[in-house]
Amino acid sequence: MLLENHTSTVFSSLSSLSSALYLYSSSPKQGMEALEKAVSSLRQHTEREFHSPFLLARLELMQEAAVSSVRLGAVYDADLYQAFFAAADALEQVFYASSLEGDYAEQTQFLLDRQRTCWQVLEASLGRRAYSPVCHYYTEFKESSRFPLNKMLQSLAQIGEVTYRLDSVLSQGELNGIIELKTPQPMAWLQSQHAYLTLTWRQCDEVDARKRNPVQQLAFPVATYSSLFLSKHLPRQEHYYVLDALATWIHSNDYQVFAECFSQVHFVGHIEQASRRVPFRGLAHPISLKSSTLSASPIRISGAFWVCCQDEQSDPSFMLSQDKHNELVYLGGDHLSSNVYVVESQNRVFVFDQEDCQGVYPFNATALYQADEHENQWCYICQEGRVAKVVFADMTLDGMGDQSAALEGNEQVVLIVQGGKLYAVIGSKVTISEAVCGHCDCIGPLAKNIWLTAYGDIFLEPWLMQNTLFINHIVPKKNNAINMEKIGYYQLNVSGVAIWLEASLVQAILPYKTCKRVGNILIYGIQYFQRFIRGIDEQTAAFSIVIKALGGFVIDTETCVWHENISAELGEENASFIVQKETDYVVTLCNNENNKDYILNTRNVADFVASVWPTLSLPKE
Repeated sequence: MLLENHTSTVFSSLSSLSSALYLYSSSPKQGMEALEKAVSSLRQHTEREFHSPFLLARLELMQEAAVSSVRLGAVYDADLYQAFFAAADALEQVFYASSLEGDYAEQTQFLLDRQRTCWQVLEASLGRRAYSPVCHYYTEFKESSRFPLNKMLQSLAQIGEVTYRLDSVLSQGELNGIIELKTPQPMAWLQSQHAYLTLTWRQCDEVDARKRNPVQQLAFPVATYSSLFLSKHLPRQEHYYVLDALATWIHSNDYQVFAECFSQVHFVGHIEQASRRVPFRGLAHPISLKSSTLSASPIRISGAFWVCCQDEQSDPSFMLSQDKHNELVYLGGDHLSSNVYVVESQNRVFVFDQEDCQGVYPFNATALYQADEHENQWCYICQEGRVAKVVFADMTLDGMGDQSAALEGNEQVVLIVQGGKLYAVIGSKVTISEAVCGHCDCIGPLAKNIWLTAYGDIFLEPWLMQNTLFINHIVPKKNNAINMEKIGYYQLNVSGVAIWLEASLVQAILPYKTCKRVGNILIYGIQYFQRFIRGIDEQTAAFSIVIKALGGFVIDTETCVWHENISAELGEENASFIVQKETDYVVTLCNNENNKDYILNTRNVADFVASVWPTLSLPKE
């Protein structure tokens, strides 16, 4: 009998060996380390209680193979796993046989034969000397109650170095972002793990990663700030501490004073708000002002800062027009929070950037007068004697009635500079709030900006210029927003018009009736969209399809069905839809006579957008 006084410790070590093999399947490094400890324990007991050189030799081989695997990165190896499994099974039979009466122990000695496959594989593994390369993977991750973020990160931390980049916070408070994982484990192993079946792993190209590294290092905190500001998951003290630290970093790396955006050699004009800090990463080269009548001022539009260059001899109300003396130059997206004035009335709430505010004063009815009765224009004489054009928060510029109705309930006036012109915004109540600016890739007439607070409020900052000749500028983008990882087509139905939309163009599919909207503007996370393709009857729409390419637009559709392929007989023609009406932001489609299906894909989407919104243009850089 090999084991005369069989102890429970031996069977406990055998149980630990089985558990380690089970752990190896889901966490190779932790599993192999646990396996080495279990085998080491068995060796100690064998040396004390056994006198079998074959058993000790096989235990020593298993321990050396486990140590070697950990030293080389503990990459999951199916053959190695099978070898350890067969070896553990052999050990268990030997130990159990040794506890029985008779010659059972002798009958199991063949299991320790060095020529068996399991021992041959373990010996061969000792000859490996090359360290496994660390692979860099990433995957999109949308948190849910079934897959909480913290548990997913804890699980992945067991197999490598894991980081998480927060992109947005969903309406239910759930997080949406990118998980990056550095691990020696192969892609096939990751894809086979049940715990990660919901994740679609992709491998980062290290060469491209090095090229993108400066941009990625910058984009990470800049893009994260807005999402963290809106998040309700961090305790208040930690929330402010993290935001303050992040804001300090962004200010020092991504912002500069406005005056530094201009050439010191070719400069003659005038700079307004020269000391204001603005983003500058979107500026290709310093701006030259070569005329003494030109002035430049910073302006925030669609969540980004621009330089508004104007000829002081022209009417500033024509900013954003095609006038050769007026020009917009893109500086970069603004992700930091700002203080805004919230102007309330009985029926409306507007906000304005505090940096654009010239002061808040008690409303003086005697300072209000009607400048043009036919045009229904009103003016307000400020304390300094300046004259400001009046905007009533409770009414549109063209909808103001008689003076008595306009004065009712108005108690405060806010002086706002917009496009170089002074406006008096009159309302019943004015408060200050902190908010971040939403981002839109196309300047539109519906809103100058959309602001979001940490309490879930969404506010509209209106355009005040009345006679703006709009051009729908598209924000310059360094990276194409099209996601080529998505495959297939979505078949849409808009008022009987069948559209086959390539899936790679789609950013999100939202239920039409529950989308966040401010007026006609659709809010999606920190982004908003103000160009739409709709059917004749909006009540029949079931989905809003968000497309972020070429300035971003939304298709409101009655149906949305995914297909892996499209019908072979469909031709790839540019979609020449029948348009019933067209505005600066909404296109309404009618049923076509031939009941023709149209294909919209990455090859023709640019031509399609140009035909539907011919006024779109890129701003000069």
